Order: sequence, then structure tokens, then C-alpha cells
Amino acid sequence: MTQQDSAKAEKASWNDAETDALLEYLISCRSKLAGMTFKTDRFNEAAAHLHTKKLKTHGPTKTGAHCKNKWNLLKSGYNQINKYLQKSGVHWDPVVGANIQGTAAEEAWSDYVGRLVCDHTPISARCSPSVNSSTPV
Repeated sequence: MTQQDSAKAEKASWNDAETDALLEYLISCRSKLAGMTFKTDRFNEAAAHLHTKKLKTHGPTKTGAHCKNKWNLLKSGYNQINKYLQKSGVHWDPVVGANIQGTAAEEAWSDYVGRLVCDHTPISARCSPSVNSSTPV
């Protein structure tokens, strides 16, 4: 295994400053998007940019693969929040999140989370009405 392969295999730990620096760098490069995401070279440049900032507090030095994984994770979370906001009667606050208060809000959240769990399991293990009666199969 090469040094680069072991760096890819080692899980990255991100602090807020590193995440902010990654986002700032990628936002500054948004005109160079390749379709709906960035090319591998751009993530490699982002990793080099993070290294020059010296923001790492623990974990391995970030690689392009680490940056791409972090970007995809952030994008996925953003998309899930937007999907949640499409439901009637819900809100999202950047400070307190969903801020679920009351039984109606809790039921809406539980229904939404239940659908996510069911939608991301293999077909053979999908939720049945007996497991989650509010989720259609």
C-alpha cells in the first residue's frame, strides 16, 4: 500500500475552520463546475489550499478524496434539509435545526425520518406497514 492509499483509507476529521475554508474555496471556484459538481483536480487543489491554511487540529492531512467526500456529505445534508422544507407546516433554523415542538411537529418529523430510513434500505429489508404504519410501502 502506498502512502497515498493509506491516506485515503484513513478517515478525515474536520473542524469548523477546515469546513469553512473548504466551502469558501469551492465557492470561489464555482465558475469551474463540471456539471453538478467539481472535477477531481479541483478537490485536489482544495486539499492543497487547506494545507497552506494550516487549520488541521487532528487527523490526517486532507486529500482530494477527503475534500470530495466532505463536499458530498455537506451537499447531501443541504439537499435533505431542502427536501424537508418542502413539507407543509415545517421550518428549519440554521441555529436550532428543526426545533421540533409539539406533537404535530414531532409526528411530521418522525414520519419524515421514517421515510428516509425506509428509502435507504435494500428492497428486501424495506419497512412494512407493521414496522412503521405511517410509511406507505
